[in-house]
Amino acid sequence: MSQSVGSVSSTRPAPRRGIAIALLAIAVAALAVSPARAERPRIYAITGAHVIVAPGKSIENGTVVMRDGLIEAVGSDLKPPADAVVVDGKGKTVHAGFIDACSDVGVRKPETAMGGGAAGPGRPPRTETPTVPGAVHPIPRIHPEKRVLDQLELSANDLEKHRGLGFTAALAVPQEGIFRGTSALVTLGDASVAASVVRADVAQHVAFETGGRGAGYPGSLMGVIAAIRQGFEDAKRHDVWQARYDADPQGMKRPDALTAYGPLALAASAKIPVVFDAETPANVLRALSLAREYGLNAIVVGSGNDDEVLDGIKASGRPVIVSMAFPEKPDIDDPDEALETSTETLKRYLGARADAGRLAAAGVPMAIGTCRMKNVSDFPSNLRKAIDAGLTADAALAALTTNPAKLYGVDRSMGTLEAGKAADVVVESGPLFAEKTKPARVYVDGVEYPVEEKKLKSDPNAKVDPRGAWSVVVTIGGTTVTRAWTIAGKEGAYEGTAETREGNVSFTSIALAGNEMTLVYTSARGGGSTKITIVITGESFEGEGEFPGGNAFTLKGTRTSGPGGGVE
Repeated sequence: MSQSVGSVSSTRPAPRRGIAIALLAIAVAALAVSPARAERPRIYAITGAHVIVAPGKSIENGTVVMRDGLIEAVGSDLKPPADAVVVDGKGKTVHAGFIDACSDVGVRKPETAMGGGAAGPGRPPRTETPTVPGAVHPIPRIHPEKRVLDQLELSANDLEKHRGLGFTAALAVPQEGIFRGTSALVTLGDASVAASVVRADVAQHVAFETGGRGAGYPGSLMGVIAAIRQGFEDAKRHDVWQARYDADPQGMKRPDALTAYGPLALAASAKIPVVFDAETPANVLRALSLAREYGLNAIVVGSGNDDEVLDGIKASGRPVIVSMAFPEKPDIDDPDEALETSTETLKRYLGARADAGRLAAAGVPMAIGTCRMKNVSDFPSNLRKAIDAGLTADAALAALTTNPAKLYGVDRSMGTLEAGKAADVVVESGPLFAEKTKPARVYVDGVEYPVEEKKLKSDPNAKVDPRGAWSVVVTIGGTTVTRAWTIAGKEGAYEGTAETREGNVSFTSIALAGNEMTLVYTSARGGGSTKITIVITGESFEGEGEFPGGNAFTLKGTRTSGPGGGVE
């Protein structure tokens, strides 16, 4: 270090005191930038584990060495470096971190704390279309210039939840519109957004969204398809017109300058992938038809029942992203409801979990994501259902590692456990994809994140009285609001209300077991049910909940009036 500093000014050596002050200033600045990360060891050796280097390639009693954010070595006869923190991997499985091929991680939805839901899955809020300033497209739901990167909020809760499922990276996808804008591939550590970005503007996202009430044109599927075609045509024509104008503007009308033209031209010229969100088999075929018509580099988020159009998918050669959001079970317990449930509905319910396996068996390039899932915590169980329905373990791992890495152009740095690649590594508690296996440790860019299963500590034998008025502090995505609850009734028949941004709503279900209470309410706008679990201790409670769209939140409540609570 001293030689390096001295060589900066070889003709006039700096006094030793000056060097010491400079070094001290550098050290202080470094600590100020990222104290939490600087304190963590960055050299690890996981030893004695079942190491899955890549799908279909594994090492028994293997060792993985990570140094300064990269994988340094992987093998069976490796001696851990003397400066490494040694992690005992006996009985564990080690694999490359999962890459969520389509997710809403870090992308804020219309819901806010205790605010209910939006207009429904994949639809905009039911409000009049606002006027947006600037050189925007005349159809408000066409905004390809929007970038997820510009609105990304990587909250600690989102990151921790995804890491707990084995994910170390995710494609953050825009959620609203027809031309929705571009996605970003990010890692899921605790770094800043800027430091977490693997690739910005990965793909342009398009959906067959007809809109909700008041959303304006286009309000039909035919109109949406026409708008998509017109968007690509206008962008291509603008490129030609602009080039001619730049070459010789004399006698020509100046082209307009919508912000949509640039990103649409990139998509139309196949310089950036176009990801179509196709929620029905028919829309899958429509997406593939548009891709052929315009020569797009297309990827399709499938319908969940893609076997119905499997021949068309195979013929296209296009990759498919399979969501682990499965349909809810049809209500067939009631005879009247069963009579009204169509055979197609039953077939699609049963067939959705087999979708990934059928695509993989047919040789279709396939990746897996959490998009459309109401609760991402269901991901492990739904993935096991897909495996039970025919998806092989190797195909599942490929769909979560090597396939999305290749799809998004990062396969040289991510997706497998190889020297020189990013140290995005997961240590599983047992055999991969086994029912009781869970991530025990997750490494993102070489930083260790132990996975601790958080459970509210309830007492099933406690006796509490939950009735009264409560002041409830709700925290979601770094935002905190205070709401009012009331709980009345009697044991076994409690009732109550919760304040939301839409006004007061009644709890549809309240169940008390010991000092743990589960409450459910439905948004006044019909956006789905919100489930909350709290543990009451004396005159206060702590808890957690999740909105229908998947946004989780925490709660702390204090009783302001009513009967005394407390544990006996």
